[in-house]
Amino acid sequence: MHKGALAGATASETTGIHAFVAGFFASAAHARGVRVHRVARPSGKRSYACFAHPLPPGSGVQGVRSAPAVIIFIRDPASACAFEPEALERLYDLTTSEAILARSLAQGLTLEDAAANRGISDETARTQLKSLFEKTGCHRQAELVALLVGGNRI
Repeated sequence: MHKGALAGATASETTGIHAFVAGFFASAAHARGVRVHRVARPSGKRSYACFAHPLPPGSGVQGVRSAPAVIIFIRDPASACAFEPEALERLYDLTTSEAILARSLAQGLTLEDAAANRGISDETARTQLKSLFEKTGCHRQAELVALLVGGNRI
C-alpha cells in the first residue's frame, strides 16, 4: 500500500494491480465471483496471489450510490495457514479443541498426525472432525481444508 493505494514493488507491477482491479468492474467477473491476479516478488520467490471478491450491493462507501464494490485479498503462497485457533472459534463457533484440530488440518497434517500431536485418540479426533463438518457445513476433510485455507468450499 502506497499513499492509500495498492502498489507493487515496481511501476509495472503497480500498473498491473490497478488494471486487475479496474478490469474486475469492466468485465462480467463481478457477477461471477472471484478474479485472480499474480503479483511478482522482487526476491524471485513464488508470486503473491491477489484475489478480488465482489461485495454485496450496498456494501460500498456510505453516501455513495450502490456502486459495485470489491474486496482484495493478497496471499503469500509460501506462508503457512496463519489462522489462530481463537479466530477459527469466532468465525465458525468452534470449541478450542475443534479450532486447534481445524488449524492442524489446514496446515497439512493428517487427522491421525494431528491427533498424535495433541495427545488425543484417533476416535476423539474423528468426533471433533464430525463436529467441524456440522459447524462449517462441510462434508469431507478436503472440503473443510479448502474452506479454511481459501475461504471456499470445493
